[in-house]
Amino acid sequence: MFRYIDEVISPFGLSGWQSDLIASLIFVLLILLVVPVIGIVMNRIELLQMKLLSKLFGTKIAEFICNRLLFMGTVVHELSHALFAFLSGAVVTKIRCFTLFSKDTLGYVMFSTKGNTFKRSFQLAFTSCAPTVTGCLLIILLAHLFRNPSTSILYKAIIIYLGLSIADHMSMSPVDAKNYLKGCVCIFVVFFVFVTAFHHFCM
Repeated sequence: MFRYIDEVISPFGLSGWQSDLIASLIFVLLILLVVPVIGIVMNRIELLQMKLLSKLFGTKIAEFICNRLLFMGTVVHELSHALFAFLSGAVVTKIRCFTLFSKDTLGYVMFSTKGNTFKRSFQLAFTSCAPTVTGCLLIILLAHLFRNPSTSILYKAIIIYLGLSIADHMSMSPVDAKNYLKGCVCIFVVFFVFVTAFHHFCM
């Protein structure tokens, strides 16, 4: 993506650092905008999917398909929350990847933020967007594996199942979206510094 951004801003004749700063700014803003859009859209799709399946097969079968059959999506969802909480410096106190017989909660992650206001806001926002970010990256990886000519039919079937499971649970709940928006400025600062340094020194 940086290559395309650099091509767009190259006619402006910016110096090295100026070009890096502008390219990094555009890249970070795009990512920060795309992530919640994908998360919220996937949340709406989940709700519509449940309503449609409930009308076709009944509520119990719809819940079985979305919440039990595609349980791997829930596992990835909760592990993503836990991983991002840990990476951001929060303290993860409890992880439940999947609850088989619960009707209310499929899984959950309990964590506590620590540090000053900036750090706490970053930890909360970063953890909130975890399933969407991780889901997108894993689906890209699975698509690459699926297109590999050496992948057998069995592995392709497993890849399709994992892809559907992950996609079905990579949404951001209204609470996640709210927490993300509250701390998106903190994410922007950290992400912008990291991306600018990477773009300047590694590209």
